[in-house]
Amino acid sequence: MEGKEFTRAFEVEKQLDAATKAQGAVLYAFAERAFRERAFDVAAQAYREAIALPVSATRLPYAKYGYASCLKELGALSDTLSLSSVAGVMPATESLPRYEGAIAYFREIIAEYPQSEFSSKSHYQIGSDTV
Repeated sequence: MEGKEFTRAFEVEKQLDAATKAQGAVLYAFAERAFRERAFDVAAQAYREAIALPVSATRLPYAKYGYASCLKELGALSDTLSLSSVAGVMPATESLPRYEGAIAYFREIIAEYPQSEFSSKSHYQIGSDTV
């Protein structure tokens, strides 16, 4: 992690999680660190694998929200990186990044965890990114 080799670090963390029978706890912790480092692609993989195990019930909504947040960030990055300027005019996609996957996942969180902080935070993310 310290050398910013997130893909290699993720492989080590997967082995550690399996060897210690952590049931995704190591993967979840890695995903959180990778997200803070803005390594959204690797963080998304780690969240997805932690969810698939599944990680403990107390961490599962956090992992799902983290995964949705990664999707949102990856959508914003992909739009920003693929934009090209023609005669100084930026395409309309810059003002509305593609968040369809993230929005769908936030909606799943709302349905799965109604009346929770994750539902509220997901509503906020949907509202703030589609305006």
